[in-house]
Amino acid sequence: MPVSTSAVLQYGASVSDKFYLVTGPSQILSVFNSIGQSLARLRFAK
Repeated sequence: MPVSTSAVLQYGASVSDKFYLVTGPSQILSVFNSIGQSLARLRFAK
């Protein structure tokens, strides 16, 4: 049985909540906003 592309991409994500399934162009802006908010919360350490 072939594996779906989304299953392969989800497997490649570091954790499952970092995977976004975008099925249409109208979802792209909200996904990028979500990613941007996550990046803004990052703390870098030396």
